Amino acid sequence: MTSPQIRPAARVVLLDEQGRVLLIEIDDPTVVNLADPSPGPRWVTPGGGVDAGERHKDAARRVLWEETGIKAAIGPWMWSAEARLATPRGMWLLPTRFYLARAVSPTVTLDHLVDDAERAAYRGHRWWTVADIQVSPDHFVPGGLADLLAPLVAGELPTTPILLP
Repeated sequence: MTSPQIRPAARVVLLDEQGRVLLIEIDDPTVVNLADPSPGPRWVTPGGGVDAGERHKDAARRVLWEETGIKAAIGPWMWSAEARLATPRGMWLLPTRFYLARAVSPTVTLDHLVDDAERAAYRGHRWWTVADIQVSPDHFVPGGLADLLAPLVAGELPTTPILLP
């Protein structure tokens, strides 16, 4: 068995003025999350890989711009997770940091999305309330997202990053 390739990642928990979170619906049947191999679309926070020599916060800012066209100050590191993915290009381990950011009057655009695979996997975006996530039958990543978001929306930030299962 081959060791996975390691690619650090940064994701953004982007909240708007009403306390809603921006999530992107993706569906790429060629990528399987080994911890959650269920097929079909899922809602994720904006984010992606950290380039060589790039700081996580800088990657979060860049990827937020590429995937949404939104510029926002990147706030504190809130959560950590490790994704293990099986892709056509092999196995990947993505140690991921989630950062909080806030948007004022945000308008989403895909004009800056340069990755063809991401564009092909993109199904849409939506601003979600915690209550809407709680009652939705849709699939959200990370798991337990509504419970993770509720304190953030209430202004309660963790003093150290929370390690997600």
